Amino acid sequence: MDRTTIPRLLVLALVLVTAGPGCMFFTTKAEGTRLRKEVQALRERVSGMKKRENDTLDALKKAKGELVELKGLLPRARAILLRNSARFGARLDRLATTVAKIQGRLENVETDQGSSIKAGKGLGDKVSKIAESLSRIKIEVTRLMAEVRTKPRPRPRPTPKTVTEVWAAANVARLTGRGAKARSLYAALIRRFGRHPHAEAAYFYTAQTHFDAFDYKNAVVAVSRQLKKHPRGKFAPRGRFLSARSYFELKRCKTAIRILARLLRLFPNAEVAPTARQLLTRVRRLRTVSRYCRR
Repeated sequence: MDRTTIPRLLVLALVLVTAGPGCMFFTTKAEGTRLRKEVQALRERVSGMKKRENDTLDALKKAKGELVELKGLLPRARAILLRNSARFGARLDRLATTVAKIQGRLENVETDQGSSIKAGKGLGDKVSKIAESLSRIKIEVTRLMAEVRTKPRPRPRPTPKTVTEVWAAANVARLTGRGAKARSLYAALIRRFGRHPHAEAAYFYTAQTHFDAFDYKNAVVAVSRQLKKHPRGKFAPRGRFLSARSYFELKRCKTAIRILARLLRLFPNAEVAPTARQLLTRVRRLRTVSRYCRR
């Protein structure tokens, strides 16, 4: 039953109930009583559906407010926690992943709410549970921040010397939004420990920091350096995918298509392969139906 059907039924019911004697002349007393009961039941049903819909909308509004507030809190929390403890930072990253999943669930609920009113009660329950989950996560993030702030401020650490120290310091800098510092540390790791397994990852994350800063040209350059040293390495699929995304952002769709097609040919079972296929389909369609692409 859609939104237009309910008002129509209600109007019809009112017309039947308030009809004059001329209409009731064709019905018996028992039929008239039964008709009034059916109309009353219909009114109650419509009223209940409207209440459930309003309750769902209210719950949805509350959940979206919680989500917006929590997403605004996470970057600040990450900066505080990672500077004090990598352990706290790992816990925060797990919470952030949960928030992203909850956001997807909330978007699905909004879609369901817009397409159907009959499932109002079920949708209301879903949204209420989502709002409760977001509220619990917000409390947990706030508690973590308070716990770190009560700890003594750590003394400045000496310059990292071992590969493990340099790697950890570079990752903390990257995750707290200090891209330039992260790139400096990754470059030091590559220069001093070029044969270590972390070196390939350092090339990739250098490119990632450029991409995160919307510096797509330097992201492409960094991936080129990575693939020159490690063309079939562990991070090669991710590097190629990042390069394709960078070219797409630069509106060079033809180059992005070529890189994606090569990526899927060389690494058909890579973790990024499904997302790469989706992007490839999207870029190909844009080339034919949009003026987005330059070449």
